[in-house]
This record gives sequence, structure tokens and C-alpha cells, in this order.
Amino acid sequence: MTLAKLIPLAFVMIAGPQILSAIFLATSEKWHRNSQAFVAGAAISVTTLVTLAFLLCTGARDQGASGNALDIIFMVLLLGAGLHTFLTRKTSKPPAWMGKLETAGPKQSFRLGFLLLGVFLTDIVTSIAVGG
Repeated sequence: MTLAKLIPLAFVMIAGPQILSAIFLATSEKWHRNSQAFVAGAAISVTTLVTLAFLLCTGARDQGASGNALDIIFMVLLLGAGLHTFLTRKTSKPPAWMGKLETAGPKQSFRLGFLLLGVFLTDIVTSIAVGG
């Protein structure tokens, strides 16, 4: 398989639930308020994680950790998250909460955006890598 085919596959495997949730919320009855709440929750969680990672990594570098060591740690974490996603791709099933998106309100949409982009292991690892 070529790299050109792997990149979209990796993107869908990692960002799949986030994209599908956004699409379901955009087609719901209260699509405007739900979409705004989803984006607000996602923005808050991602910004918080990236900022915390930046501050922790800056502190680690100030304490004498080398930039190369931190880069290696981030690469190992990203590779581990990608490997986990790849190995569990055939056993994954759609989550039960996805069926509830058609009737979701803004509060549920905000919570979903916050948790979906801030709590999944792959998203945490990506945020740490970006912040670092």
C-alpha cells in the first residue's frame, strides 16, 4: 500500500467518530445550536490539552530535558496510538451514543465535542505532540 493511500486511511481511523458526529449533528433538528455547542466543546478541550502539554514540555526543557528526548517520546506515543488503532480496527463497533445524535440538544452536543476531542487516547496523544 502506498503512502498516498495510507494517509487518508489513518485520518479516517483516528478522526472517524469526530467527523461522523459533526455530520450527524449538522443534520439534526437543532443543527445550528448543536454544531456551535459541539465546536465550542471541542475547542475548549483541545486548547486546554495543547496548552497543558506546552507548559509541561516547556518546564521539562527548562529543567534540562533535551528536545530530542521529548521528540522521541512524542513519536513513540503517536506510533503506539496508531498501532493500537490499526490492530483494533476490525473489532470496533459503532458506539451506542451515536444513535442518540439525531435528538441531541446543545448541552449534549457540547459535552460530546468536549469529550470526543479531549478524552480519546489518540486525541490526547496528538494534543500532547502538538503542544510539545
